[in-house]
Amino acid sequence: MIDLTPILFAGLIAAPPIVFASLGQIFCEKTGEFNIGMEGIMLVSATTTYIVALLTKSLLLSVVTGPLVGAVFGIILAFLQIKLRCDQIILGLGVILLGIGLDPYLVGFLPEGMVGRPVPTLPPARIPFLSDLAWAEFIFGQNVVVYLSILAIPCSWIVLNKTFLGLKLAATGENPKGSDVVGIKVFKNKFIGLLVSCMLGGVAGGYFIYGIAGSWIVGITGGVGFLSLATGIRCLSGAIVFLHRFFSGFSMLDSLFLGRYLRSSLWPKHIF
Repeated sequence: MIDLTPILFAGLIAAPPIVFASLGQIFCEKTGEFNIGMEGIMLVSATTTYIVALLTKSLLLSVVTGPLVGAVFGIILAFLQIKLRCDQIILGLGVILLGIGLDPYLVGFLPEGMVGRPVPTLPPARIPFLSDLAWAEFIFGQNVVVYLSILAIPCSWIVLNKTFLGLKLAATGENPKGSDVVGIKVFKNKFIGLLVSCMLGGVAGGYFIYGIAGSWIVGITGGVGFLSLATGIRCLSGAIVFLHRFFSGFSMLDSLFLGRYLRSSLWPKHIF
């Protein structure tokens, strides 16, 4: 009998990147803008987070690096995309290509032999009593970012639908000219939406380092930024976003289950 606990555990660990990236897309799209370059932002954030973690050995600095890198991208994109009205698709593709190029380029500045070394990762934040339950260990034995990603879904829904800020963001996206007439600062709200989107993308990228892998490889995000473009459209019903990555997170365990089975079968050994 196969124990499903490791699969469920890994599914939850893999959930935060797509959750934060999708929520970032939702905040951005509420204002009528699109953050097509999310994958590039996540790649640069992940690489920068790894470099900081490797050089400083500080878990706190690793966690802070991601959103800071995202904020830098947010400010630059806000100026180009909102102020100068550059084409969103071309600008987004440029950010993606920039991220793909900077991903291995930044690591090239590290001393030889340091690339691939492990870095500090988030420890499990065990909940008293609940973590001791055998059937619930995979839920209540996760790191703190997993819990924050779960809480971020209803909190984002409340902010966007039940607060004055959320209503202004929605009004800016649905009717910019009308919003400007009634005194709503369109540029400011679009800037907030894009900045939040990029910062959440930075969190998602950095989490791959200190929450999942504990190391670095080229293209570590695995296209999650592209997935967020789809999951972030009209799906703030929380469970859809979270469960999407929860189940797709199973694919990260192919080396433990499918790969193990194939290696023990009659398949040619050099393939696996």
